[in-house]
Amino acid sequence: MDASSMDPQQRVLMEVAYECQENAGIPVESLGRKRIGCLVGASAVDYHDMTCRDPEDRTESPTMGTGRALLSNRISHYLNVHGSSMTIDTACSSTLIALDMACLYLSANQCDGILVGGVNMYLSPERNQDMGAMRPTASATGKCHTFDANADGYVAAEAVNAVFLKRLDDAVRDRDPIRAIIRGTATNSAAGPPVSPCRTTRPRRPPSVWPTPTRASQRPSCRRPAISSAVS
Repeated sequence: MDASSMDPQQRVLMEVAYECQENAGIPVESLGRKRIGCLVGASAVDYHDMTCRDPEDRTESPTMGTGRALLSNRISHYLNVHGSSMTIDTACSSTLIALDMACLYLSANQCDGILVGGVNMYLSPERNQDMGAMRPTASATGKCHTFDANADGYVAAEAVNAVFLKRLDDAVRDRDPIRAIIRGTATNSAAGPPVSPCRTTRPRRPPSVWPTPTRASQRPSCRRPAISSAVS
């Protein structure tokens, strides 16, 4: 019953999370009962929508099968870890927000390691048939220029990713393979209307966070005290 009700996103993310631990050289068995968190960024509910189309053929376990909370909770349950476990939905920025939250938890010493994951799978055509306010936000060139001044909209895509974060000193002490170092993170909101494809209508951003990663624009965001985090 549980398997047939499970959102495919849960299955694939669980596999990628396991591969993430393998790549980091951290045996899954060594994580049990430790302060390891799991933060997942996700917004799609396609499988739930699909299972609700026919009232006579609905999944028998919608709470455990299609609830987005289980994207993170199922991984924490499998790993038997006791750190923070939550799924974050801020639309396209969900996984980056999860990364920012993970750095805050590590900085506050609430966790000793955090698995940050993101998943977005298109299983139903409805999301690609949005003719409302989201239509003008699509890229006219059909290309995604992430954190680039040439960005002209977003491009819908699928992906499943996971990284494992630890405080840098801890990663060095444990001789973990360090793939990258996060010097600082920050989060803000552009305010204004929910969807505003026209740049001229957006209010000026506060100086703590800037839209593009130029050298000058990164300096203000790095002023916020932040502990360095190692990415495995």
